[in-house]
Amino acid sequence: MSQRTTELRAVVLAMIMVASVVVVTAPISGPVAAEASGLTVDEDAVPSDGTITVNGDISDENNNVTFLVQDPVDEDVATVTKSVDTDFSVDIDLSNLTFGGGDSSLDEGDVTILADEGRDFDGAEASATVIVDDTKPTASLDNPTEGAELTDHPLIDGTASDDTAVATVEVTVQNSSGYYYDGGSFVDEKTWVEATGTTSWEYNTTDAGISTDGEYDVSIRVTDTAGNTRDVTIPHPEGEATEVSYEVDSTPPTIDSVKATDGTDGDGTIEDGDSVNVTASVTDETSGVDTVTVDASPLGGAENEVLSADSGNTYTTTFEVDSPTAGDGTVDLDVTATDAFGNEQTDNDTLDLETNVAGVGELTVDKEFVGIVHDEEELTVSAREITDPQGKQITGPTNVTVRIAGTETTYEATVEDGSLETTIDPTAVTDTAATGEATVEIAGTVTDADTAKVELVHEAKDLHKGFQAMGTPMPAERLVVEDVKDVLTYDPTAEGDESEWKLPDGTQSGEGYYVEGRSDDARIGYVFDMSIDEGVEARTLHDGWNLVGTSIDLTEGESHAATNDLGGAVDVNSNDNVEVYVRTDSDLDQTDGETGYKSVDGNTDVSSFEGYFVYVEDGTEVRNVDIIAYVAGDRA
Repeated sequence: MSQRTTELRAVVLAMIMVASVVVVTAPISGPVAAEASGLTVDEDAVPSDGTITVNGDISDENNNVTFLVQDPVDEDVATVTKSVDTDFSVDIDLSNLTFGGGDSSLDEGDVTILADEGRDFDGAEASATVIVDDTKPTASLDNPTEGAELTDHPLIDGTASDDTAVATVEVTVQNSSGYYYDGGSFVDEKTWVEATGTTSWEYNTTDAGISTDGEYDVSIRVTDTAGNTRDVTIPHPEGEATEVSYEVDSTPPTIDSVKATDGTDGDGTIEDGDSVNVTASVTDETSGVDTVTVDASPLGGAENEVLSADSGNTYTTTFEVDSPTAGDGTVDLDVTATDAFGNEQTDNDTLDLETNVAGVGELTVDKEFVGIVHDEEELTVSAREITDPQGKQITGPTNVTVRIAGTETTYEATVEDGSLETTIDPTAVTDTAATGEATVEIAGTVTDADTAKVELVHEAKDLHKGFQAMGTPMPAERLVVEDVKDVLTYDPTAEGDESEWKLPDGTQSGEGYYVEGRSDDARIGYVFDMSIDEGVEARTLHDGWNLVGTSIDLTEGESHAATNDLGGAVDVNSNDNVEVYVRTDSDLDQTDGETGYKSVDGNTDVSSFEGYFVYVEDGTEVRNVDIIAYVAGDRA
């Protein structure tokens, strides 16, 4: 080693010793020397070739301060002298300093800055520190990932780290047209915008105002507090800067039209077993249409029935109505279009569903009996709370079948808003159908659906309020009445306190009786004997008034002459002992003083079911009554 080298090393070591152990002694006498004090550095960290700003105070103006920069790792030191005022702030360019004593370079770490007033560094009067950092920070971009397909503009985020401290993280966002986002708009020049946060950072593109769908490239740049900057490579931080590409499609497909039609008969109303055609026109400008489906579950189909691409933008499917779960009436069919990124749009069309009737809350009829061979009235059937198999009200209009159980006759009716009211002709029932109690019901309903009872008779006649004389024209099994107060016949043989007015048998051919109706809705019904032994019966007509009924074979007609009705044994025209009185149109209550009857000759016709009086002046007369079995199918 040369002597010069040995001397230089000794000087450097002496300077380090002075810098490391600073002992300041004040002279006992003589002039006071200027001193440096209050030393600070503006920067927290700088690179080894950076510039630091040093601040401090000296006691004299226009003086010099010598700064010594001490390497944190080895024995390298460097000095630089600056001319300063009393309160000074000077820049020291570390790249211009010459270091000696170690590897002749400034290493990373906590560098000590020493200051001494004067042109030479004799001892440290003040000190400060600054971090020298030549290592670039690192960062990662976690979201979005490469090739991400997004339905919203993303929150770009990630993490960053540095051995000193991260100062900023910046991103650049470039659209597919090659423009860069500057925080307010897209511009030609590459522009970096600062993210929020450092070690954990994010950049919200939506909040920043990026809203247009399309493809984007994003890269990040991280800078530490020493000013070291790294354009981060994704996914390898040590490589060259690259980009993460992503695409945004936040706009759902456009459904231009949806049409659902009845594919079976085209009548616009569908029912179980019908086919349904669904057509939709769908477009998507960015990622394209992925799927088009219809929710056919209300009609018993699939929840996501797929529509196939037909031509152009048209998608179609056909499915069958199978045990629908929707209630009767208008049904919405929702069509959902989904693009390749998962955006959805829904539209619908409607069809009118006519479902099967299952439940009936209440069913009533307006009559207790009806005549299946002859009836002057129709039967009114009313029902409410009519529901489908799912218990939902039938909205309608829905056609249903009303029937009288046990017969082959059915009647069509219409349900609307869960109710129906219809009239049915009981004479449409086969004449030979069995008489007796029958059930009126709506076909196809469940076992606990409400029904109504009605009695089937052969013939039914309307009555009015008050009294009317009626008769049984052929042998009967029974009579039934409705809204009737009383049925009485007149017995001219009654003696003493015995009343002439008695309850009639009512079933004998030619029997007559008064019927008192409670209202104009009163009725009388007849179930005739179809198996009686035929012949002739003699009926005695007693002295005085005899109330009789016509005896007419209903297979031949509805009336005949009074003499014929009495069987030919009584000649009304030639017998002064007998008079016939038939009712007039006046009421029979006689409140107006009128009898309600008039005397007629034997040639006067009397009608079936009519009651009339035969007056015998003296003694008795005999009436012959033909006993003929009723033949329902031969009714005239």
